[in-house]
Amino acid sequence: MFDKYKHIIPHIDVGSGASERVASWAVASGYKTILTVVDPNTHLVAGKSVINSLKSSGITVIECCFTEKEPIPNEESIGIVTATYNTDVELILGIGSGTINDICTYVGEKVNRNSAIVGTAASMDGYASLGSAMFLSGVKVTPPSQCPVAIFCDTDIMCEAPMILTAAGLGDMLGKLTALADWRLSHLLVGKKCPKTSLK
Repeated sequence: MFDKYKHIIPHIDVGSGASERVASWAVASGYKTILTVVDPNTHLVAGKSVINSLKSSGITVIECCFTEKEPIPNEESIGIVTATYNTDVELILGIGSGTINDICTYVGEKVNRNSAIVGTAASMDGYASLGSAMFLSGVKVTPPSQCPVAIFCDTDIMCEAPMILTAAGLGDMLGKLTALADWRLSHLLVGKKCPKTSLK
């Protein structure tokens, strides 16, 4: 298993046609059975082609497709993916952006299987995160999870994503500037432990 605590991502492919290289990576990595997770939107823009290429490469694909176009990362979504999972699965491959990525890394952590992501939009900054943004018991939390063993971001697909998603990703990054300052101030003023940052 990939050592999540080192936070080293073995494979990153960002560029034109990245989604077309998923199957060759999976074969080279020795994966024989993969659980793919998509929603109706991401299935259309990338999921169908990635799944077909995996199957053509001789990999057994177990497909999990949410019925909602915008699934919520909550207990229901966790249950849907977990119900589709079986012990033959060697990799959980999300095809989507923030929500799909977070659900897959969360479930991968729970079932002790690697996860990977084929990003379809630059809508957030957490593809390589060690935490998953989830709604559990109606509360937004970020429990520790695993880091993907591979990240594929096909710029051809991401460029075609709605502009509002790209704007959301920019906002996500800009928001970190004030968040880091808030954590540092909290530590200085009330002694709360805060993440290590480069802020002085």
